[in-house]
Formats: sequence, C-alpha cells, structure tokens
Amino acid sequence: MNARVGLAALAFFMLTSRGLTVGDAAVHLDVADGLVSRGDLALSFDVGPLAVSTEPVAGALLHTDAEGRVRSSLPLGMALVGAPLMAVGGLFTGRPLADVIAPLFDPETRELGAALRPLNRDPRALAFALLGPISGAISILCVWLLLDDVSRRARLAAVIALALSPLGVFAGTGWTQSVTAACLAFGAWRVRRGQAWEVGLALALATLVRPDHAPLAIPFALAADRRPRDLAAVLGPVAAVGLLYAALAPTRYGGGYAWATVTEGLSGLLFSPLTGLFVYAPFALVGLLGAPRLGRLRWLLLVPGIQLATYAAWFDWSAHLAYGPRFLV
Repeated sequence: MNARVGLAALAFFMLTSRGLTVGDAAVHLDVADGLVSRGDLALSFDVGPLAVSTEPVAGALLHTDAEGRVRSSLPLGMALVGAPLMAVGGLFTGRPLADVIAPLFDPETRELGAALRPLNRDPRALAFALLGPISGAISILCVWLLLDDVSRRARLAAVIALALSPLGVFAGTGWTQSVTAACLAFGAWRVRRGQAWEVGLALALATLVRPDHAPLAIPFALAADRRPRDLAAVLGPVAAVGLLYAALAPTRYGGGYAWATVTEGLSGLLFSPLTGLFVYAPFALVGLLGAPRLGRLRWLLLVPGIQLATYAAWFDWSAHLAYGPRFLV
C-alpha cells in the first residue's frame, strides 16, 4: 500500500505539472548545468544590459563576481539537488543551455512566460522539472507513513487533502517550497521513529535550499529525544550548512525585513483572500484540533509559528507572483 500511495502521488503531480514557470527556476537550472558541464557556479549566458540589480544583496536575482562572471544570488540548494536530473536530461541534447536561457533575460523579451515555453521543451528542463512532482510525492508518502496509527480512511483523507492543497500547485512549478516541504515531511516521519541523524540531514537539505529554514531545526530537535547526542545530530548538519553559506556569501542573504509589516503580514498570511493559509488550506485550521494527540511531535507546531513570524516581517510577505500561501506550503 505504501508503494501505491507514493506512485499515485507521483503520477498525480506529474500529470498536473506545468514545468518551470518562473525565472528563478531557470537560474537554478543554469547553475545546475554549470556544476555538471563546467564544474563552475557561473551562469552560461552574458548578463548584458539587464534591467535587474547586479549587486550581491538580498532580492537580487543575479550579480557579477570580481572576475565579471554572472552568478546567481539564489541559494545553491535547488541547483545541487536538481543537478543529477539535469545531467540525465543533458544526455539527450547537444545544444548549449545558454542558447535556451539567454532569451529569458533579453531586455526585449516582454513576457517571461512566452520565453519559458521553449525552455520547457529542452530535455534538461524537462528532467529538472521532475523535482517538484518527486518532492510532492515524497511529502505525501511521508505523511501517509507518519499516520500509521490511524485508520486507512483517515490517512487517505489526509493525503488527498494535502495533494489538493497549495502543495499540489507548487509541486508542479519548480519553486523551492515543494522541495523543502518534502524535507520537513520526511523529518517529521523520522523524528517519530527516533532517527535523529536522518532528521538533521533532512533539515540541512531544507536549509541548503532555503537558508531561512535554519531555525526550524530547533523544534525538530525538541521533538526528538532530548539527549545531547540527538540534539547534536539534528542541529549539527544545519549549523554546518549555515557556516557554508556564511563562508560563500556572507553579504548576499538577509535584509528585506521590517517589523512594521508584521501585523499586516500575519493577518494576510492567515486570512487574506490572496494568500490566506486558512482560505486555501482550511484543513490546517481543523488540524489544530489534533494537537493533544501529537505527543512529543507537538513541538513541531512551532514550525508554522516560526514560518509565520519570518514571513510576516518580510517586505514581500504576500509572494505576489505566486498562487495562495506559497511561503507556507
């Protein structure tokens, strides 16, 4: 039954996938291509006279390094996770990726969506776009496994609700949230099984994909057996990723936060018709009724609390380019 649930979820997310839908995903793809084909993090195209920031600060999509090479200002995680898929896709084409990527960032390109359609026909992009469906299927399967002490009907209701939630939208688009959702779902399953090192590695991967996920390691560590060895197993890998980012890009991340937006952001993230969690995923509110049965896993209720505090203060708390509560997937 476990295999059937996982395969059914994968098939569902693949059938509903729209491939790469945003420029961020194209940049992740290009970084992955650089890692595989050149062993370099530089991008494959010349930035040219782009109307985008080229400074290595928060919010910039691209920047130039000291040697004048174009680099991504996005975290490395998506490119590292997707590189093996991209490498397989690269076996089916000899065309340089720069020929496909460059038109996306041409100042004369008026519609990014129109430029992404040809990219999504490239074998490398097709393979890279599998990240979303695979991550969505992992999330569904881990929740199914986590709920092994309830009835099959209740488990099916839970995973169907999850598949039809905003996770189902973003598992088919190439955003980072589907990958980190899979990491957190896997971590929740393994923390219940007492596998602290596996939890730590899952949280480290989530942090590699999105550095703002690093604080989420704290509730996972509290939910584990709070022996020093288990705390180190959960927090150690996440701390290592944090040190990696500090060494590679000490000034590139951070910024963009203002406590003045917290009240607006918090109410908007929960209840607004544009991004409200309880509007797009009302079962999340009903799910709070199950908190007394969670045991040590009640510590994981701090995860959405930390996420709400983080993104309510973010200058773009609504993630205005996205459907529903993307930051809370």
